[in-house]
Amino acid sequence: MGKKRRTRKNAGKAVLKTNRGRRFPPEVLTADEVKRLMDACSTESVTGIRNRVLIATLYRAGLRIAEALSLLPKDVDLDSGTIRVLHGKGDRSRTVGVDTGATDLIKEWLAVRNRSEPGVGARLFCTIYGSPMSTSYMRQLLPRLAKRAGIGYLLRQA
Repeated sequence: MGKKRRTRKNAGKAVLKTNRGRRFPPEVLTADEVKRLMDACSTESVTGIRNRVLIATLYRAGLRIAEALSLLPKDVDLDSGTIRVLHGKGDRSRTVGVDTGATDLIKEWLAVRNRSEPGVGARLFCTIYGSPMSTSYMRQLLPRLAKRAGIGYLLRQA
């Protein structure tokens, strides 16, 4: 807890200092925790496969949720193992690398995604109807998957 401090105005009352304004580094998941999170996704349903690949892409490419959800299929170069993020934090663009494990998962997702015919211009990670996914969906999904995977502290992060 914070330290108690008294001022002249509230001499009889103890005031609790908070951490307001201070930023703390995020708690980073271990590779095992990410694997458990991915294993908590269904391997049978289209949305489960999409969520599994999305989590892998977030982790292996170091993307923010909004960055990953704004990707188009053309932003991913599977041959060179790069992802072009056009609208990152501060609306800056950058190129990030991904390993072959992630590119294999993305290839698998693209095959499943193309079978559902999402339409021209649909995002890489879209709904089964081809609509863009929302960040709020992911912020609700991640704690549910974390609970299923037995990862407690992720519930506070999302």
